[in-house]
This record gives sequence, structure tokens and C-alpha cells, in this order.
Amino acid sequence: MGNYGAAWFTLPPSGIIINSREMARRIDLERSVCPERDFMCSSSSETWNTMLSCIYIIFCGFLCQPCLVAGLPETVKIAGIFDENVSQQTYDAFRYAIQGINEGRRSLALPGTKLVPRIIQDFKADLFTGPQQICAIAEEGIAAIFGPQRRLSSSLMASIANSTAIPHLMTRWRIKEDHPNTGVNLHPHHTVLGRAHTALIRHFNWTSFALLYDDAESLIRASDLLDGMNELRPDVFKINPTNVTTTLADVKASGVSFIVLDCPGKVAYKVLKAAQKMKMTTYYFHYILTTWDIHLLDLEEIVQDFVNITALQMIDVEDLQLIKAAKGWGAVEPVRAATGDKGKLGVTTEAALIYDSVQLLVKSVRRAEEEGLVVTPEPVFCSRRQKWGQGGDLYRHILNTKFKGLTGEVSFDRLGHRSNVRLHVVEPLRFGLQKVGYWTVNSGVKIDFNYTGYRTIFQNSIKNKLLRVLVKLENPYIMEKPNASLYEGNDRYRGFCIDMLHNLSLTLNFSYELVVSDLSYGDQDPDTKEWNGLVRELIDKKGDMVLGAMSITRDREEVVDFSQPFLYLGVRILLKKPEKKTPALFAFLDPLSVAVWIFILVGFLVMSCVMFVIGRFSPYEWYNPNPCVEEAGVVENQFSIFNAMWFAIGSLMQVGTEIAPRAISTRFLAGIWWFFTMIIVGSYTANLAAYLTAERMQLPIENAHDLVEQNQIKYGCLEGGATCKFFEVRFNDTSHRHLKYALKVTFPVGAPFVTILPL
Repeated sequence: MGNYGAAWFTLPPSGIIINSREMARRIDLERSVCPERDFMCSSSSETWNTMLSCIYIIFCGFLCQPCLVAGLPETVKIAGIFDENVSQQTYDAFRYAIQGINEGRRSLALPGTKLVPRIIQDFKADLFTGPQQICAIAEEGIAAIFGPQRRLSSSLMASIANSTAIPHLMTRWRIKEDHPNTGVNLHPHHTVLGRAHTALIRHFNWTSFALLYDDAESLIRASDLLDGMNELRPDVFKINPTNVTTTLADVKASGVSFIVLDCPGKVAYKVLKAAQKMKMTTYYFHYILTTWDIHLLDLEEIVQDFVNITALQMIDVEDLQLIKAAKGWGAVEPVRAATGDKGKLGVTTEAALIYDSVQLLVKSVRRAEEEGLVVTPEPVFCSRRQKWGQGGDLYRHILNTKFKGLTGEVSFDRLGHRSNVRLHVVEPLRFGLQKVGYWTVNSGVKIDFNYTGYRTIFQNSIKNKLLRVLVKLENPYIMEKPNASLYEGNDRYRGFCIDMLHNLSLTLNFSYELVVSDLSYGDQDPDTKEWNGLVRELIDKKGDMVLGAMSITRDREEVVDFSQPFLYLGVRILLKKPEKKTPALFAFLDPLSVAVWIFILVGFLVMSCVMFVIGRFSPYEWYNPNPCVEEAGVVENQFSIFNAMWFAIGSLMQVGTEIAPRAISTRFLAGIWWFFTMIIVGSYTANLAAYLTAERMQLPIENAHDLVEQNQIKYGCLEGGATCKFFEVRFNDTSHRHLKYALKVTFPVGAPFVTILPL
């Protein structure tokens, strides 16, 4: 009987109406008074009615299970804590979620049970009145605590919830996790947000950016972003609340065009409006906003300059479920009948999170009931350090509950952090806020929006506009006409790049003004990190584009954008072709090196000496010069020192001699020498043929090291050019300091005998 609540039953045979709780109370009373007589202590009529009620209940339990109503209490109290600065919409969303459940408008309703909110508005997180207010509500018996939304008050609430074992449902960003046993947070964990923004920066290939933060909490939140960018350290600026222009002036002076705004939506809008006045909202700039509610910002005027703005959102503003719920708590403006405009969706992410938190509790209570746990809130007294007995079980059911809410899939890990977070990547474009992709922990950033149509709008935006084009005279790309003084304006110039620009202007229907500059293309100072030349002009927005044969380098791509390359040319050394020399007297020795000739000579001498020694010691090399006289008593040896040398040189020259070895030892040695001479003669013949057929042309300079090791030929490259930068990076050790010095300081272009290209 303890697993069922207040269910009323009607007994048709006797017409008696009995309450199951009252029946259980009577039975317990009877047993306590007369345990040996069981039901016989009561009067006969009451005992009869009680027995009939028991039989009817058992019958309904086995044959008519739907007749029994789940044993939840008639009312379940919950606590809603709202700070003094919380928006009215968050409060309205909380009340609307409870109202929908109590009225049974959706499948989440609890039949026979009403949620009774105990709401504290204008909650102050002081150490005296705050705990008193919460403990007073806890003494009434509550099933969960919702809120508050601010950092200090949320930490205080987490401590009380942990000490009383009452589940705590939070909806705000937190850096300190002090709720290990009772709290869940529907807001994504701060490390997840750091990974998401880091993935955005990497997706856009940012190599430098500025971080603008609003307060200390924003800087703490941005630390996760900074930790994810170990190889890239941004310029950090604190937003001046009284004068945003000064902050933006510092950002503009740093030359950075990629900016992260870590601040509330109202502050971000103020910064963007100030940036628009400073001409920092053109297509050269890209902003990433950390606010969840970019859809509430009126950016229609700002995006007219094609500024790039990206943000992440938890809610899908096009979701019908979100729109329907937002209408319920009044977060959607009514349709304007006069203009036909659709109602504007004004829902905040905070309101959607508090709405989902109520749904989470109801689903968890129903899940617990299905598994045999009837949630029954009990009074908990903070002064007695009392804990709610069912709090831990309900918390485990909350962790295991999953559903699709207004903020996406709601699920948690074992620590109470939200898991499987999917964030929408949105961008405000000229035709409105557009969802361009998504981010998840597993997949990273995925952009699935087709920008083709938007590129067409961008191309149409430059129609009938005058672009300022910076050029540098360089043949054959940009040249002055022979009679340039007879022409005016752009007609004075011709060249490959001029023709390309002219055709491009006809295609996109824009006009241009050529501004000739004698500056270099641009180089970055290694100490100050400041750029010079035409790159500096682009950074300072003194021109819309640079036209010319500027080499595409990684350093330049960090600060300016390049078109598709129209010419591929690596680093080359251009020098005068050496003249053919008259062959020397001993040119026949050139096919083999000096070392080889020395080894051949040494081998010849060693062979001669060894042959002489072995020939003298071997008895078979001694013979009778007069074979007709057997007892002559005189023998001779043919391998004298001179004969041994003659034998070796004859074999080397492939002509042979009249001397032939007689002993096995000398014949074996002769065979080894013949094999050696065959290899040497074959190699010499092949090299000599190649040498005589095509004379090898020895270049005096074959690489940069040859330039360093000589002082006869002058050399140089264009100072500040890509080639000069290449050699500065390549030869960065002390042994090549003089090469770096020569490339940077000496000879102007055109004067050197050797010129390193491209310029």
C-alpha cells in the first residue's frame, strides 16, 4: 500500500467510498492495538467494509492496472531563484513551462500532480539573507532548485543544494564546479566553449587576432580560448566602457583585422557601431562574437559593408518548437498586418535553458516513477544538517535523462556537465541571420552553407564604385607607354597586369584609379613586427588593392589576401654563361680525378714489388737458360725489378709483354692485376668518350654557398622583396651573416653580375 497515493475507489455492491490512504491508516491502527486479532478488533461492519476494499484493490491491481493512479503527491514544490538583474523573459519562461505542465498541454504533464513554484525574485547572494531564504523554502519540502543565473549567487546555491542533497539545475556558465553530487548544468562547460571558438579560429586560418573582453569574468572565460591557441598569442584589449573608440583605435593601430569580442550582446553591439564609424566594418575585418543571442542584435546596417561576423548559438531560431514556446511566454512580436512583416523572435538563450530545465525535472520524475521511485519531497532543515533521502536517487535519474529541448539534445556526463553539445554557426548577412554550419566535439566545425548567391551580392556591391589601385612599375607587368606624357590617368600605363585589371573591371562593372608607388612590396620588421611598403598601405586602408608581380608568402598572407596566382616562379640565380676554354696540355687526365691517378700509380708500384719478391722466392721461377745442357749448374730468374715493372705497365696498357709467370703464385698475382687493369681501363675509356663528345661546362656559381665562398662576382636582390626574406630565414646561422648583409645592403638591381630572382 505504501507505493500508491491518494486513490479513491467506489464499491458498487455496497456503495461505500473508501480512500486508500485512510484504509491503510485504519489497518495499521487495528494491527497496533490488537495484533493477535488482526481485523477482529473493529466492529463487524467496519471489518467487512475493510475486507471488501482490500479485495477490490487486489482485483484492480491484477485485472485493471490502469485503474490505479501513480502515487505522486498532489503537489510537488520546486524553488525558482532569480537574481535582481535577471531578465523578465527568463522569469516568464519558467512560469510558462510550469503552467504548461500543470494544464496538461503536452505529454510531459504529470497526471494528478501539480508543480507549485516557490519563487524568490531579486535574490541577493549575501551570506546572511540568502541562505535564510533558501532554507526556509527547503523546510517546506522541494524537489529541485532552479537558478540563480549570476556567478556568486549560483555558487552559494550550489553549496546549499550539496549540503541538503536537493538537485540543483543550473543554466549559466561556471568556471568552478562545486556541486559534485547534486548539480547539473544545462549550459555547456567552459572548456567546451573554448574548444568551439578555437575550432572556429583554426577553420578561418587566422594567424593573428585581437581579443576584446568586457570584465574579469570574460577574461577568465577567454582563458580556455588562449589555452587552445598555444602557437598563437593574440593582442588582448579591455573594452573601455565609457569610450569604446579608444579601444578600437588601439586595435586598428596594431594592424589586426581579426577580432574576438568576448562580451555581452549589448556591449558587442556598442563596439560594432563604434567600429562602423571608424571604418572597421568592411570586408577586410572579421569578428567572432561570443554572445549566444546574436539574433537579438540589429546588425542590418552594419553588415551593409560586408563585414564578416560569426557567432555560435545553442538555439535554432527557425525551430518550430522554439517559436511555439516563445510565443507562449511572449517572446515573439505579433505579425504586423500593415506591412506583412513576420513577428520578430526575441527569445533569449537563458530563457530557453530555464525552460529546458523544467522539462528535464519532469522527465526525470516520470523516469524515476517508471523504475519504482515515487518522488516525495520532504522537509529538510539546514540547521540540522539534514539531507533529503530521495535527493541522490533523483539526481541519478536526472543524469540519465535524455531528450531534445529548445537548446538541442539535453544529456549529461557523470559529472553533471552537458554532453553531446551541438552548436550552430551563424552569420548575419545582408538578407538576414543565416545558419551556415555547426560544431560538435567529434566533428569540429562543418560549414555547409552555399555562399555562391552571397558572392553574387558582394560582386554586385562594387558596381559603379571607384577602387584605388596601388601599382609598382615593373616590366612586363606594369609599364609606362613610350609617349606616356601624351596621355592622362590610367591610359599612361600598359602591361600584363593592366590588361587583367581592365578586363576585370568590365566584368564586374567598376572603375579604378591607378596610383604609382615607388615603395617596395613590403616586408615585416623582425623586431617590431611592423610592415612597410605596399603591404603597409593596404593595412592602413590607403588603397583597395595592390596590382603587380608580388610574390605570395606566408607572412604576407597573414595580413593581406591574395588572388589566385597567375605565374609560378621559384627562386633562381641568373648569371652570364661562362666562355669555352682552350683544352689544357694534360686534359687527357681529366676523365679521372687526381686521387684515382695516385691510387693507380701506387698500385703499379706495389704490384711490381710484390711480383719481384714472389718471383725471387718461388723455385718455379728459376729455370735453366740452356735446356740442352741438363747439368749446366746455372739457373736464371726473369722477374728482376725492371722486368716486374715492365710486366705491370704492359698489362695496364693492354699491350702485353714477352714475360710470362711460371709459378702458380705469380700467375695468381698476375690474374688479380689483370682484373684490376680491366676495370680501370674500362672506366677511363667511358669517361674519356663522354668528355670528348660533350665538354662539361663548369659553372662558377651553382648555389648560394658558392656565392659566399667567392669575392669576384657581385650579387644582390631587391631589398624588402620575397627573395631577400627567403635568404634571411634560410641562412640564419653565424656562418652566413655576410651573405645576409650583402643581400640587404649592397648592390642595387641592374648593377650586379649575378641577380637572384624573383625580385
